[in-house]
Amino acid sequence: MHFRSRLAKATQSEKVEIARKLREMTPGAEQLITTWELAEVDR
Repeated sequence: MHFRSRLAKATQSEKVEIARKLREMTPGAEQLITTWELAEVDR
């Protein structure tokens, strides 16, 4: 997935944006956000 490959180099603000886009794209976004450890960034 495109977003997964960008996470390694992403800044904090980019990670928040990735989480926002995931929520718009899929109903399973919360599981991905937790798995990809974006939950702490997106508070």
